[in-house]
This record gives sequence, structure tokens and C-alpha cells, in this order.
Amino acid sequence: MNLDMLNKEVEKYYRGIIDEHDPLEYFSKLIAPEIAKCDNVKKAMLLMLVSKDQKDGIRHRIHIGLVGKPGTGKTLFMEWLERDFNAIYLTQDTTTSSLKGDARKLDYGIQLLKTADDRIICFDEIELMKDRETLRDVMEKGIVTYAKGGRLEKYKARARVIVGSNSFKNLSPALMDRLDFIFEFDEPDKDEAKEIARKIVSMYSSEDYEDQKMILRGYIEWVRNFKPKITQEEKERINDVFEEYFDYIGKGKTGRWIAKVMRIATAYAKLYKRDVKAEDVKVAIKMLNSD
Repeated sequence: MNLDMLNKEVEKYYRGIIDEHDPLEYFSKLIAPEIAKCDNVKKAMLLMLVSKDQKDGIRHRIHIGLVGKPGTGKTLFMEWLERDFNAIYLTQDTTTSSLKGDARKLDYGIQLLKTADDRIICFDEIELMKDRETLRDVMEKGIVTYAKGGRLEKYKARARVIVGSNSFKNLSPALMDRLDFIFEFDEPDKDEAKEIARKIVSMYSSEDYEDQKMILRGYIEWVRNFKPKITQEEKERINDVFEEYFDYIGKGKTGRWIAKVMRIATAYAKLYKRDVKAEDVKVAIKMLNSD
């Protein structure tokens, strides 16, 4: 089978799925199969996985915050991303000096950030890391600055970021505001623990996991480089959605919040491999109000 025929088969396969299913519901179930529940987290992660900057000056990358007591599942999500999607996984031990970077120091954090372009970075125990605010340029602008030989060097680091913590109380509002989704994790109750046990036993005993992983990876690759547009007609309809929403809640929202909505809506449209619709904005607003 030549490449053109293979591409047509891939197109036919995934088109068949999204014609019959909501891809957000369908493919999010393939994320971190060892973790029960957490449906909203998995949906946000799917959107993060397909997100990608489309042009300079506008961020389309989606970032996520996970907060809760140890053992509630935050790290499992990050380990899954490291294992299945080649994510960079950082803990406080990885960045012993700082994130700012200095050629005279053994700074593993900055060295890894330099390789982070178009990758995922997972910062576990973010509250214990030094120079957390250095993340802001990476999260917003996709740039990391490195001090070398008395001069500053800049590298592209258009990373999608996940931060995990037992508590976000020590994180600055500026860094928090750059997280598109924030999810709080609770300890599982009895029934949830039973479902977690079934999931893990199934993962260890079934051969389907590798098949699911290949299906998900293939889908992400199929949609991720697609660049959804906004037609003039839909632009007017999207503006109407925001006006109606602000009238309904009786107050305004910041420009940063509105940008979050548009990032999520664009990623959602990408799941269908089509241009952005006003309905996608409604989905994004609903997700932000329920995360």
C-alpha cells in the first residue's frame, strides 16, 4: 500500500468515527485508561493534546493545573503523558538551582525547557520549585531565555504545560491565570476505588490497551496540524454568543478568559477537523464553567 492509499484509509477510518460519535467523548475515554472517573480532566487533556499555535503572537496551546492531596491521581496523569506521549516530566529534584538558566550552573530544568518546543511539560510539585514565574514566558509566548557567556539567548519552547500541586495557594495570580483548566482531585470513595481496581486489573490483563494507544496516537497525529479558521459569518455568530452570555450572567469577563474560550473552541473544532463554529464556543464556555 502506497502512502496516498494509506492516508486515504486513515482519513476514512477517523472520519467514520467522528461522523458517528462526539470525538471529545469518544477519544477522551482512551486517555489514561488506568484512571477511573475524571472525565472532565480527560476531555481537557484531549484538547491539550491536539492544541498547537497556529501563528505568531496568538497562543492556541492549552495548559492545565491539577491540585489535590497526594495519591489522588494527579501524578498518574503526568506519568501517562510521559509514557505514551513523550512528555517531559519535571519534579523539584530536576530543577535544583532554578528555571531561569545559567551556563555556569548545573541547571537541568532550563536544559530540558530548551528541548520543549512542541512538546508537553509536566511540572509535579510545582509549589516546591524555584523561579516558577519563569514559566510564564514559556506558557504565554512559547519562549525560554537562557543566560550564556554574559548574553541572553532565546529558544522557542512552544510547550503545553501541566502543573501539579498539593496546593496552589503559593502560585502567583499571573501564573494561575495562564492555566486554561484547573481541576481539584479528591480521595476516591468506596465505589470509585472499586472502579479504579477494575480499571487497573483490566489494564494489566488485557491486550486492548496497546490497540487503544495506537488509535489515540493516530487520531492526534491526524488532527493536530489542521488549522481551523473562522469565517466572517461565524465571526458574527461567535460575537453574538459572547454578548448573549454576558447579558445572561449580568457581568463581564476578562480578555484572558475570553482568549481561553477561543483556545478551547479552536481545539474542539480541530477534533472534527473543521473550522470553528459558534456552537464550539458554547461548548468551551460550558467546559470552563464545569471544570
